[in-house]
Amino acid sequence: MTAILDHKPSSWKLSWNISLLAPVYSGVVIFGIIVYLQTLVIREKCPVFMTAFRPLATVIVGVMGLLILGEELYLGSIMGSVLIVLGLYAILWAKGYEKKKKVLELIVTDQHTTIEINSQK
Repeated sequence: MTAILDHKPSSWKLSWNISLLAPVYSGVVIFGIIVYLQTLVIREKCPVFMTAFRPLATVIVGVMGLLILGEELYLGSIMGSVLIVLGLYAILWAKGYEKKKKVLELIVTDQHTTIEINSQK
């Protein structure tokens, strides 16, 4: 579309000024920070947490658009944000329940092994 509307070759010339360097620099730096943080989350928790929080970025963008740019929020976007947050908490609740269940299984297995060892003596 831009090629059709802007025929001047000077508009398409790239130069090493702030209008080119700023987006490239911020893209590289932000991408590096994101990859680093995702790696930390995967190492400390598990990949489920990283993928669970990804939709939350959409909610944050909507809120920032409202606060900073003064954009309008619609009922559909609010309902979508609520569903995203509910889904996130459902995943975190299920992950906590799964972890608690594993711990209880380990305790029961350990107690069962202790009882068998004591009964064999």
